[in-house]
Amino acid sequence: MPKAIVKTIILVALVVLSIYQIAMLWFDYPSDRNFFYSIIDSESSLTEPNENEGFELFYPIRVATYQGISSNYELMELSSNDGVDIAANGLAVIRRAFIKGRHDNEYIREEELWDKQHVLLELPFTFEYKIINNNLNVDSSWLTETMSFDRVYIYPAQFADEYMKVIFADKTLDKRFACTILIDDIKVLNEAMVKYNDQDNTIGKATNKILYASTKQKHLNMFNEDLLLPINGQYYDLLKNLYGDMYFYDGIKRNKEAIEEFVNYFFANPEVAWNTETSEVIRFGDLEVVVSYDDTGLFVYELIEEMDIKETSLNNAYVVASEFLKRDTILNQIEYELAGYQVNDEGVTYYYDYYYRGIPIIFGNMYKDYGQYYPMEITVNSSTVKSYKRLLWKSQEVVIQGNPFEVRYQKPLDFLLSIEGNDVKIDKMYLGYYNLTISDGAYLQWIIELPNGRRAYELE
Repeated sequence: MPKAIVKTIILVALVVLSIYQIAMLWFDYPSDRNFFYSIIDSESSLTEPNENEGFELFYPIRVATYQGISSNYELMELSSNDGVDIAANGLAVIRRAFIKGRHDNEYIREEELWDKQHVLLELPFTFEYKIINNNLNVDSSWLTETMSFDRVYIYPAQFADEYMKVIFADKTLDKRFACTILIDDIKVLNEAMVKYNDQDNTIGKATNKILYASTKQKHLNMFNEDLLLPINGQYYDLLKNLYGDMYFYDGIKRNKEAIEEFVNYFFANPEVAWNTETSEVIRFGDLEVVVSYDDTGLFVYELIEEMDIKETSLNNAYVVASEFLKRDTILNQIEYELAGYQVNDEGVTYYYDYYYRGIPIIFGNMYKDYGQYYPMEITVNSSTVKSYKRLLWKSQEVVIQGNPFEVRYQKPLDFLLSIEGNDVKIDKMYLGYYNLTISDGAYLQWIIELPNGRRAYELE
C-alpha cells in the first residue's frame, strides 16, 4: 500500500478521534452532568433555564415601584424591556420566598407597607392555600391554611440588612403575611430590585412617568380595595380614542382567503379541512376540530373529538393554553393579560382582558352580544385545548393629535356620590378604553366598578 494512502488513513483516524474526545468533554454521557451544562449552572439565578417553571400563574399583571420619600408609585410598562425584566425577577423572588423564605411572625401594621422603598406586584387573581398547596404543588414550609393573597410587596435589602422582606397581602390589605429571605440566597435578585427603585421619578408634563397614590395610604375609605389612582395635576399623552374594527373585513365584505390562511394553523392537516359559508358565518373543520368566524367578530375553536374528562392542574393547563395561543398568528397585535380562571366539568378555563399601552379595553356589551364576560377565553382538559374563543378586534393606529391632557379623578367621584350618596362603596376605579360595539371606536373614560354594576364617565 503506498505510504501516502497510509498517512491519509492515519490522519483521518486522528481527526475522528479528536472530534470524539471534544464531544465527550462537552456533552459526556447522557446520565452524567457535563462540562457544557456545568457552565450554565454556574451562572447567576437570573440566567438559569426554567428558573420560574411551575410558577407561571404568578406572573404579575401590574408592577409598580414605590420610592418612599415621595409616597408615590410609578407603574412599569410590562411591554417594555425594563417591565419584562422586573416582572420576571419579581416572579423569581416569589419562588425564592416560598422555597427559601422564613415566616416572619411579627405583626405587620398596615402603615408599615409604605415605610420603605419597594416593588409592588399585582397578580391576576387571588391565590389561596388550597390552590397553592394542592393545585400548584408549591413546596413551602411556612404556608398556612389562612393564607390568601393577590399582591406581593418586595422590600430589597439596603446597606447592612441581612435579608430581603416579602409581604403577601390581599387587595383589601386585611390579610398580610410576611417572610424574609437571607441576602446570601437572593443577592443578584436583590440588586436588581434596588436598581428599579433608584430610577428617577419626577412629575413632568408630557411624560410617560405618571405617578400613582394608594387609596388605603390616603385613607380614601369609599374604596373597598387598595387601588392605585393617578395623582391629580399630571398630563397624559395617551390617545383619547381608538378607532377599532374586526379583522378580515373590508366594510361588509369578508376576506375568505385571509381567514383561511389564519385558521390553517389550528389544524394538523389544513388541506383536508372542509368549509362552509353563509352571510353571517364561515366555518372550517375536519374529523377533530371545527372553527368559525362570524360577522360579530367572534372566532371560535372547538374540539369535537370525544375525550375523557381528566383532572388538570392549574399550572399545567396554563402552560398548555399558552403554547396553544402561539397558533393565533395575529394575537401579538394586541396586548392581553390573564384576568382569572374557572374550574368546571369541561376542565380549566382561563380568561383574558385586552389592553392598549397598559390601559384596559372594556367591551360594555360583551356578555349581551357574545355570551361571555371576557374578550378571550380558553378551556383546557388534561393536555388538550377543548375550546378557544376570541373577539378579533383590532385598534387602528393613528398619529397622536393635540396637546397632552390632564386627568383628574375627583369629578367622576363627585358625580357618583351625588347620585349614589356618600355611603357608596367602590370596588375599582381606573382609566379604560370603553367600547360598546366592535365596529365602533373605544373612548378613554373613567371606569368605576360598584358591587351592583359598572359605570363609565367621560373625561373632563
